[in-house]
Amino acid sequence: MVAAGGIDDYFDNIQGTLVIENALGLSDPFAGITPPDNPTARTLSCSGGTTSYTATYDVDVTVTEYYYEGSKRNQMPLVGTSSPTSSSSTQTSSASANTQVGDTETTSDTQTGSVTSTGSGNNKTYYRTDQVIDTVQTVLSVVQTGSSPQMLPGTYSDFDLSCDTDLAPGVYVVDGGDLDVNAQYSLSGQGVMFVLKNGAGIKINGGADISLT
Repeated sequence: MVAAGGIDDYFDNIQGTLVIENALGLSDPFAGITPPDNPTARTLSCSGGTTSYTATYDVDVTVTEYYYEGSKRNQMPLVGTSSPTSSSSTQTSSASANTQVGDTETTSDTQTGSVTSTGSGNNKTYYRTDQVIDTVQTVLSVVQTGSSPQMLPGTYSDFDLSCDTDLAPGVYVVDGGDLDVNAQYSLSGQGVMFVLKNGAGIKINGGADISLT
């Protein structure tokens, strides 16, 4: 690896790489080429498509009952607890672009039972049974339907994706900002060229889905 200036120290640690900095006599093979341009002003948008997501969940439900008994209706102490009972099922519902296989959500709900009684007067005894329902939902699969927004060629001040995006063929100029693809989104297109100018950069996060030709 040869450069007229400095080279990032990262490359020194790659086995088999010879790094030569501040080399003299180098020529720029692209010096005579004018970079492609497309001056049509564009703004990145997520409104061009109708993408929706559906997830299938494994739902585990555990129910535990708590028994209360006492001589005063509003002051019944806990006198016993049942052994938890469990059930499992599969459910399908809407999801978001951030939903990933393996995601787990745990909720707990307490259902207070009605009060009953036996006896009368000083011999009256009150009873109540409450249920605590613990639910664990685990994502088994995610399906995407619909179309992603399609961007058109032109000049963008930045290209920070906040949704799955498809590119129409052409030249995309990023002027001064960043081509930034976040981890949960996809960027796709055929016949696409990016031109970075005025300090524009590229940042593609791990987990992003890139398919460009």
